[in-house]
Amino acid sequence: MSVASQEFRNRRLLIVGGGSGIGAATVALAAARGATLAVSVLDEAEAAALTAAHPGIAVQKLDLREREMVAPVLGGLIAGMGGVDAVVYSAGIMIRTAAAEMPDADWDRLMEINLTGGFRVLREVLPALEASPSLPAAVIVSSQLGTVGFRAGAAYAASKFGLNGLVASIALEYAPRGVRVNAVGPGPTETPLTAASRADPKIFAEMVGNIPMGRYGKPEEIAEVILFLASTRASFVTGQCWCVDGGYVAK
Repeated sequence: MSVASQEFRNRRLLIVGGGSGIGAATVALAAARGATLAVSVLDEAEAAALTAAHPGIAVQKLDLREREMVAPVLGGLIAGMGGVDAVVYSAGIMIRTAAAEMPDADWDRLMEINLTGGFRVLREVLPALEASPSLPAAVIVSSQLGTVGFRAGAAYAASKFGLNGLVASIALEYAPRGVRVNAVGPGPTETPLTAASRADPKIFAEMVGNIPMGRYGKPEEIAEVILFLASTRASFVTGQCWCVDGGYVAK
């Protein structure tokens, strides 16, 4: 049996945005590796699907735009596990619009979920992570577009650049307190977030043409890196954004 198959036994993991895509893949992989799990999802449909797939996991609905609900929902999930050793933030949306045509409402909604939501979650969970005796960690799902620009995607890229700055800054603040904070930057991945682009032959060809490995990533490939950073094996890694992008940003 491999080290990885055992690494989350007796480790308490909170996943925010675990109802679909990369978040759901992370839930499945962590459950297979024995983690004690608590998960927030967006709605009843995601909650029902996750509960059916993983009976016994604590699941709660949380719309990150409902600011007053972040503390009680996450606090309740953490209390139900008796504390937390690692947190994954995997909530996010994409709106691809030319900059000059971006409505304020779309900009605000994207920033509220992608960037401000990440800050609120970290703010809420950091005290509980600091209390963990087991090499605590936070992992934020950012994007490779947090390091490079994106035509007709200024708002999305700005939110991810912001997340990477947030991660680096909080990592510096909490390194002396024993809490590691990192980001993962997925490239184009086969998730609901990219379903529209993958369905458009022109956009699909453009995207694949920009990926040196010549394909979209799979959610499970991203989840592997997320869980490594959330594990005790990454004990000397903090303040980083690890791109998992088939070579996208290496060009």
